[in-house]
Amino acid sequence: MEHYYQKVACIALRKNNGSIYLNVPLYIRLSEINPSGLPDTQESVINQITEAMSKHYEQQLKSYYQKLKSKDKA
Repeated sequence: MEHYYQKVACIALRKNNGSIYLNVPLYIRLSEINPSGLPDTQESVINQITEAMSKHYEQQLKSYYQKLKSKDKA
């Protein structure tokens, strides 16, 4: 059985000092794809995961930029 992989998110690893070290992509394995690219059930799962990850990382990025702005003002 052939498998396919779909990237659903990236995670930024950080150094001990908080600076970004490396971006790591996250993938899920798919067993089949249809003409639109994915089976309906897997597309639904990907959408749910992507939405959750996007919200999580959006919040992290906001926090990171707020910290940078507060450092610039200080």
